[in-house]
Amino acid sequence: MKRLCNEQTQKMIIIPMDHGLTDGPVGWLESPAYICQQLLEWWADAVLWHTWILRHGYTHVVWSGRMWNILQLAWISWVTEARHRKQCVHSVEDAVRMWCDAVSYHINLGNEFEYEMIRDFGRVCNDAYMRGMPVLAMVYARGPLVEEKWVKDVAHSARFAAEMWADIVKVPYTWDIESMKTVVAWCPIPVVISGWSSLSDEETLHMIHWAMASGCMWLSMGRNIFGKQDPAQFLKAVTAIVHDDATVQEAMTLLK
Repeated sequence: MKRLCNEQTQKMIIIPMDHGLTDGPVGWLESPAYICQQLLEWWADAVLWHTWILRHGYTHVVWSGRMWNILQLAWISWVTEARHRKQCVHSVEDAVRMWCDAVSYHINLGNEFEYEMIRDFGRVCNDAYMRGMPVLAMVYARGPLVEEKWVKDVAHSARFAAEMWADIVKVPYTWDIESMKTVVAWCPIPVVISGWSSLSDEETLHMIHWAMASGCMWLSMGRNIFGKQDPAQFLKAVTAIVHDDATVQEAMTLLK
């Protein structure tokens, strides 16, 4: 866990690139080889992906730049009707064999498949604990009686991850500093925010700034970074906010 964080700030920027299995070739992910070459210029602390990229030799790029590997263990595609039913397709042992530094597991609460995902997630957490492998839990409230960005459901999602032995939890940002403070206060492990889709550069930077102000220690953002026209340049602005405590106005100047 200490290795995963930035040594100076104890914060972390994760770039999730696990969208290929779920959404197909999107944005810069159409060319994994190219995106991996750019990683060293993006100044991120860790990258999250599935086994395909790991097994095809791109990890040397990450290792040489001291960026950490996180293996996503659960997946389902968006073309199925049961799109909330995440399935465990990899194991902690797979992550160990591929020299990963942590594993990630996606759970959607509040739907008819919840019990299956919780059962599998519990097994993953136990297995990871036995091997000393950190677990990042991605927890979202997605079902008929819950709402993904309601404060009570986001707080429940974060606390669920902590109670299940996760080391880090990724939840949606509630778009309000005070309500996000409630989520952080309810959760005894580091809270990572996920990005919202279809935001402008300034809106994205504001969201990140507010999240840091609410007590979120880490950031995990994919399409709102690699979906930009110049992802490397935009990530420099993100890094300025997360690691250098820059204001949104100061970060925006890095985009000009």
